[in-house]
Amino acid sequence: AEAMGAVTDLLSTLPGKGRLVHQILALALPRIFYDDRFHDYFLNGSLSIQNIKYIIEKSFNDLIDHSVVDKEYALEHGEEAINASIKMISNLVNVLPTLIKALGMSCDVLRLYTELLLYSYRYHIVGVIDALIEDPIRKKAIVIEWKTGKAPLEWEMAQGYVYSLLEADRLGYDDPIKAVKDEHIIPIVIRPAGRIQVYSISDLYRTADRKTNKSELLDKIILSSEHLVLTIASPRKFIKESVEELCKIESRHAGRKISGFRRTPDLLPRSNPLKRGDKYPCNMCPYREACLFYIASYEEPTKFDSLMWRARFAVYDVRENALQPLKELYDIVSVKTGSPVEVEKMVLNNIDKLEKRLRSSNNRVDYFEYARIDPVNHFIELYRPLSPMECSEIPFRPLTLREGKPVLVIFRDLYINNLLMRLSFHGRIDEINIIKKNNMDYIVLYVSAPNMASRLSILILDSISKYDKSILEKPLAIEVNVDLTQLELQAIDAFHRATKELVRRRFGKEAYDVLRKLYKMDKDYLLAYLFLGKGYEE
Repeated sequence: AEAMGAVTDLLSTLPGKGRLVHQILALALPRIFYDDRFHDYFLNGSLSIQNIKYIIEKSFNDLIDHSVVDKEYALEHGEEAINASIKMISNLVNVLPTLIKALGMSCDVLRLYTELLLYSYRYHIVGVIDALIEDPIRKKAIVIEWKTGKAPLEWEMAQGYVYSLLEADRLGYDDPIKAVKDEHIIPIVIRPAGRIQVYSISDLYRTADRKTNKSELLDKIILSSEHLVLTIASPRKFIKESVEELCKIESRHAGRKISGFRRTPDLLPRSNPLKRGDKYPCNMCPYREACLFYIASYEEPTKFDSLMWRARFAVYDVRENALQPLKELYDIVSVKTGSPVEVEKMVLNNIDKLEKRLRSSNNRVDYFEYARIDPVNHFIELYRPLSPMECSEIPFRPLTLREGKPVLVIFRDLYINNLLMRLSFHGRIDEINIIKKNNMDYIVLYVSAPNMASRLSILILDSISKYDKSILEKPLAIEVNVDLTQLELQAIDAFHRATKELVRRRFGKEAYDVLRKLYKMDKDYLLAYLFLGKGYEE
């Protein structure tokens, strides 16, 4: 839906109790895990409700104080959200010892992250994991999804397994699918109420009534990923136009020919995603009309449809360009093998060879000696000594990132080779200074948190770094591009659907013939006959 431009503002902008609970849990869980007062009790399942409540309430107040949440909404719904959060962490505490033992994880090396952003070029997926507990040495993990609804739904577990694949990729498995099927990584869904409050289909800890087949579910996830990529890809970029024409197949509806690259595979579900059945389209869905238009349309595509898709592909190219710096950074590492220390050394050498500038995107990348987190002013400060080359430049010109640029700060992790799978922070470079430190000149980049989501990330990172200072050593930063294409896609979607609807209303059964002729018309005539009822001639 997002790729088509059919995303509704209703789903993306309105705050809700579920989101507030997620924010509380995102901050509270690391504070429990990384605090020596609570750590062992959390892992052995004996953490008291009183201690959970203490951390939850403190985290809730800190979210308000740091403007991470809307104060008025939080105060109105705070008690309900706090009670739900206490119950959900309590549910996790109750099952955690069983899961740790079943997976064969070692409590001495466990790590916990919340709101972990992962970019997977293997699966063409960007995901944010609600919570993750992992043993990086044994390559075992528990992926946790928080849900506030009472009834477990099949798509929730599918989401958990998508994130499990990303975690397997992050841990460096050559075959992430096999790792998840062999249950080295298992997902669970936790909710505060309902009959099944910890939902799992794993053989190691099954609570689900349904006989969901994990292998079939994973196969459908991979197929869905491939199908969605093909849906928004322009075949002509990769194959000849004649091949695209040959790959059209005849549908069951009025002999319409459709692209074999975009046809929904038979193995994917076509019914209501919220519950099993054969009803289509879904009655309760904000995308019902868009789904009928793009997926269930039985008309032969017109030239006008082709023009609209060409416009979309042009926007997709802009969006792909926005992600180009991350793809370049990924390529620096993707061909490397060896220990994380060796990989890190090769990455830094490559950055130096590139003179801290990526070739295709021209974005800058730099690595630093250490980072410091300032949760009060919502800054991350990046420090490194000036190089001899920088000191010799007249006039002085530091070879680093530029002020005002959006930036992705990637924190060091000697267990994770893939840079785009490490703990990271999205911010903006507000200021660059030169300071004296230990009789040396240091360059300092001040990376700010420009929105609520990044301010939450600052608080989470601060909680982790107080007990694991190693994450602040040798961070890497890269300039990233801002993706502002969603408005363009929404405009194309609105024009595409509204134009066809106007033509249908005005010309009825002849609408298809009219649409075939649209592309030949002068734009002034086009607007006149669509909106004023003038100017159209057979």
